[in-house]
Amino acid sequence: MKLSFSTLGCREWNLSTIVERAREYCDEGVEVRGHMEELQRWKVPEFSPGIAETRAMFKDAGLKIPCLGSDAKMYARQADRAKWLEEIRRYADVAYGLGTPFIRVFGGVVEEG
Repeated sequence: MKLSFSTLGCREWNLSTIVERAREYCDEGVEVRGHMEELQRWKVPEFSPGIAETRAMFKDAGLKIPCLGSDAKMYARQADRAKWLEEIRRYADVAYGLGTPFIRVFGGVVEEG
């Protein structure tokens, strides 16, 4: 993969527009960060019950989805860890459905002692 763009800056675009723009810009892939103003992809029909059609749309256009961008943090306060682990689990389900090999997570802040 040589060149991709993130959907973070174009969350209002529908999937057809994302695919059109990616092909127009000579990109080879798209990091899916947000879609239609929703950052949590599993809440969007195109990435839940319609995930097979979404995967096919990108594949038919010759595009890959090299990475899903999440909000999850590797290091978090004890009280937040279960929330982030659940988010990563949900992203893993979406990544599997799309054939996407990576999920981007943030490092977070390491608590002392």
